[in-house]
Amino acid sequence: MKTVMTSGTLSDRVAALTVTVQNSPVHNLPALDSLVTMTTKKGRREAMLALGAVHFLPLNLLHTRMQFEMAAVGVSWQDSSVAQVTQ
Repeated sequence: MKTVMTSGTLSDRVAALTVTVQNSPVHNLPALDSLVTMTTKKGRREAMLALGAVHFLPLNLLHTRMQFEMAAVGVSWQDSSVAQVTQ
């Protein structure tokens, strides 16, 4: 699977990254990060394939990632709509 993620065709790479994230999202945050990074590429095909894959990932995976990153930089949710920096 690692070989496909790094040197496979574009479709194979996106599929391998998606399956990896779906199997264990918490343990495969770098794979999710790779998918999200692919959505910002200049190549339209690569960006669209990655966007399609990210779009179909469950929202709780993205929510978990967001909470993890916010905790890493010292941000916490005061309520469901406003984020504040903790002191």
